[in-house]
Amino acid sequence: FDMNISNGIIYTIKEQNITDILIGINTDPKQNNFPGPVTEDIVNKSFETVFLYECIQPFNTLKRMLVTVPANAELEPGFHYWLNRISTIAEAGGMSIHFFANELTMEELKNIFNQPDIHIEVNYKLLTDWEDFLIMTGELKPNDLFIIVSSRKGYISYSKPLEKIPYYLSKYFKQYSCLIIYPKQQSEYNIDDRERDRFLLDAFADKVQVVNKAGSYLSKIFKKKNQS
Repeated sequence: FDMNISNGIIYTIKEQNITDILIGINTDPKQNNFPGPVTEDIVNKSFETVFLYECIQPFNTLKRMLVTVPANAELEPGFHYWLNRISTIAEAGGMSIHFFANELTMEELKNIFNQPDIHIEVNYKLLTDWEDFLIMTGELKPNDLFIIVSSRKGYISYSKPLEKIPYYLSKYFKQYSCLIIYPKQQSEYNIDDRERDRFLLDAFADKVQVVNKAGSYLSKIFKKKNQS
């Protein structure tokens, strides 16, 4: 479909109006480029909800979700969408949800889950500084699904400590099943024009490569025919 794998996936996402992208990951500490250039490209160049999942144990053995939520996550366009997704998973799997967030985000979570039609056990604990992310090593149990809500660069819930998450996961949390969520964004929302132009130029260059290779291949075929 495309010489560039990530561009091919992104084109398909747009053409098929795909809303959820699930990508398998490997937090092997020997891999220095986690989560990998293709995955990073898809996250940075798409605006839909992206789930990066590493399965360490069978899903039906998981008992709890531990969900870390960054400050201002409630202000992101995709906030309610990913919440609905993990709530559905928790209810289907009979799992409780344990949120770790700052006070403002936690209040919004409580407003959503303290409703009579919610039948999921939900707990809350303060996580005021993401520099203290490693305290989660003392909270996790073997049958937990560790969920980290992240953010793309340039958006309201993004902060510098989020860049350390891949390193932390590969070094300190590799024994747990984990799910990293990049919430849905609006395509026109706070996107740098230079970044958009760079993407278009990259995509155009990739297409030119495809055309050039195809032309070279056809040229060789015609030369062989002429020689025969």
